[in-house]
Amino acid sequence: GGLAVAIAFRAGLFNIGAQGQAMLGALLGAFLGFSIKGLPLFLHLPLVIIVGMLGGALWGGIVGLIKARTGAHEVILTIMMNYIAARLLSFLMMQPAFQTPGRVDPISPILEWSAIMPRLAGTRLHLGFFLALLAAFAVWVLIERTKFGVQLKAVGLNPNAAATSGASVPKITFITMALAGGFAGLAGVIQVTAPDLLTGVPPQMTGTIIGTLGFDAITVALLGRSRPLGVVLAGLLFGALKASRRTMVAMAQTPEKLTDLLQ
Repeated sequence: GGLAVAIAFRAGLFNIGAQGQAMLGALLGAFLGFSIKGLPLFLHLPLVIIVGMLGGALWGGIVGLIKARTGAHEVILTIMMNYIAARLLSFLMMQPAFQTPGRVDPISPILEWSAIMPRLAGTRLHLGFFLALLAAFAVWVLIERTKFGVQLKAVGLNPNAAATSGASVPKITFITMALAGGFAGLAGVIQVTAPDLLTGVPPQMTGTIIGTLGFDAITVALLGRSRPLGVVLAGLLFGALKASRRTMVAMAQTPEKLTDLLQ
């Protein structure tokens, strides 16, 4: 999620839309996760991940396209897209195709085991953690080792100078927002396909499963100075704070409001 905001920052774009992009990625990934049956893990899970990322890329790409064509500000656009994604999620979760049979509340059927992130033996770590590290490495390679990355940073520093040097600012804006949306979609997919850390119970899609992931991502990206390594370290810090909340309340008797304040 932090990477989705960080890569846009490097291009001079403020991606407030990671929340909506993650919602769409989680929604599409979960739908394929519980509606497709009989596929083996090595086919089903990659399909869920890819489609979820494409969903997020679509949501981010719409913003990039509108900004590239009209110059509309990406902050306003992404906030609007967040609202649309939230309303779309609420609507679809009340449709029979997205609900557990026999129930009328917004909870999807349980995802198939072949669509769930496998755990590392003997630990609570699952594949999603390693996918996040791989995504951070991919962003580093893209920004620091490719021609597109050089142009992306140039647009972020001075779009007029970048255009004079031959870079297509509208094209880079569109591609960057689509990439940002893709990483947010990946974050959403990881969130919805992760087994319960304590019980190992298969996950279900709900209207609130994303929580505040997209907004936390902004803080993570800022704290990490929009650098992939910084985002990894900031993400681990915030993950640790959130993961320890239950323990702080249960074992140390820390008031819930105080744990929120510490975070």
